[in-house]
Amino acid sequence: MPELVIDDPRNDADYERLIDLDSQGFGAPRERSERWVAASRPHVRFRMARMGDEAVGMYALIRAGQFYGGRSVPADCVVGVAVSPMWRRRGVAGALMRDLVRVARDGGGAVAPLYAATVSLYRRWGWEVVDRSLQHEVRTAALSSLRGEGEPVAEPPAADIEAMRREFLPRWDGPLDRPDWWAAVEAGFDAPPEHLFLHGWSERGRLTGYTRYRYTSDSHVAVEEFVAATSNALRGLLAVLAGNESLHQEIAFHSCLQSRNDLLYVLADASKSVTTKGGICWMQRIVDVPRAVQARGWAAATSGRVCIEVADPATDATEPFELEVSDGRATATPGGGDAHVRCGISAFSAWYAGTLRAADGPRLGLMEGDDESLRRMDELIERRPVWMPDHF
Repeated sequence: MPELVIDDPRNDADYERLIDLDSQGFGAPRERSERWVAASRPHVRFRMARMGDEAVGMYALIRAGQFYGGRSVPADCVVGVAVSPMWRRRGVAGALMRDLVRVARDGGGAVAPLYAATVSLYRRWGWEVVDRSLQHEVRTAALSSLRGEGEPVAEPPAADIEAMRREFLPRWDGPLDRPDWWAAVEAGFDAPPEHLFLHGWSERGRLTGYTRYRYTSDSHVAVEEFVAATSNALRGLLAVLAGNESLHQEIAFHSCLQSRNDLLYVLADASKSVTTKGGICWMQRIVDVPRAVQARGWAAATSGRVCIEVADPATDATEPFELEVSDGRATATPGGGDAHVRCGISAFSAWYAGTLRAADGPRLGLMEGDDESLRRMDELIERRPVWMPDHF
C-alpha cells in the first residue's frame, strides 16, 4: 500500500480533486463546491491527503485574527475538513489533524477555531467546545414597529464593514478580525445572486452596522451576519429585515446572535415572538502556547505566575510552561518548576477562550491542580462576554 502523503495542491487537477472531496464530504452539489474552491483559492491554504494518485482527504485554513482580551490573536480558521467515504476510520482524519496543527503553527498561527460537525473527533485531537451556535427565529411582524435614526445603505464596501467590526467587536472574546476579502469568499454559495442581500446602516456618513441575509426555499429570511454598534443601527437594520414581511413570515438568525441577544431587549414580547434552537458547536484549539499567550490581552489589574503542564495529542508531547501575567500582558515560557496545574491542550484552550473556569476543571475531569493555583489562573483572565458572530 502506498504511503499517506499530505501536501499542497500542485495543479488544476488537484483542485478538481478537492472539489470532489468537498462535495462528497458535505453532501453539497458539486457546483457549489466548485464555486467555493474557486473563490477561496487565491486566499486560503488548502492541504490534500493522497494515497498514491488517489485523493483521500483535505482541509483548508483561512488566516485571520481572533479577538481575545481586546487584542487580535493570529488565527487559522479551519474549514473544509473532509475524508473520502472509502477511507474513513483508517487514520486519515488523525493524520490531517496532526498536519493541520503543524502547518498552522509553522505559519505563525496561535489558535485554530472551527465549527464541529463531529465534536468527538476534534476533541480527540486537542480542540474543546467554547460555545454552541444558536438559531433564533423571530416573527417578521414583531420587528415592524422598530425605527432607527440614520439611513440604510445598499452593499457597503467590504473595507468599511471590516473597519467597523474591528472597532466594535474587541469588547467580546471570540469574534474574528477578518481580512477584507472574507465576505466575498464565505458568502453566497447557497442561494442565487438575486436572493442575496447586504445592507448597512449609516449615521452622519459613518457605517454603524450591517446585515447579510438570503431568501430560502422554505419561506424564511436567513440572516447570516448581523452586527450593530449603535441603538439606531440595531433598530434600523431590524426594520430593514421587517420590510420582508409581505414575502416571508419568519426571520432566522443563523449563528450570528448571542444566546442573551439584543432581541430580548428591543422586542415588546420576546418570549412569544422568538424561538431559539441549538446548532453545531464552535470549538477552539491553541496551536502555539507561547504565541497565543503573548498575543492575548489579560487582566490589567492582576499579576501572577502559574506553572502549567500541557499535554498535546497532535505532537505526542507533554510540556511544562511558566505562565506569567503583569500589566495586561503575559508570557508562557517553556520549562519552569514543578507544575501547579496539569491539563490537556483542549482544556487549556477552553480556559484561554474564556468559557471554562480553571476552578471547574477538576470537577469536569479536565484539569488537575491545587485550589489556590486554579483560582489564580482564573484571576489572570479578564472575563468578557464570549461571542462568535461569524460562521465559516
